Amino acid sequence: MTQKENQDHEDLENLILKNRDKKIINNIIRDFSCVIILWFLNKEKLYGNAIINKINLFYYDKDKKITGSSRIYPILHNLEDKGLIEGSWEFRGRQQIKYYEITDKGREELLRIKEIFKYYVNDELKEFISSMVFENRKM
Repeated sequence: MTQKENQDHEDLENLILKNRDKKIINNIIRDFSCVIILWFLNKEKLYGNAIINKINLFYYDKDKKITGSSRIYPILHNLEDKGLIEGSWEFRGRQQIKYYEITDKGREELLRIKEIFKYYVNDELKEFISSMVFENRKM
């Protein structure tokens, strides 16, 4: 193989890995988006695009988005219908924006999820999750 062919092959492998990484992250975000949104809103009141931006910051490639309004707004409406969050319209300059905040019921749900992980997730899975999150910080 020539040097150029070698480089092209490496570039293709890197692209495939990035696409595969993105699929994994998308699946995690999709599966845990309700929990992630409740967690964000437990910290502060946010509007929809701010939530989308925070979720997109999870992905290391800041030029690419892993989620958008077509995925997040239905989740926000669902959480609102369940009474876990509530939205209120506020003016920001001339623009009216809907801000979301967690409700007491939403806080209880978030605590319930934490308790489930604390008591019902076995130690091996906890160790795996911990190693996935904290090993990277040591590097």
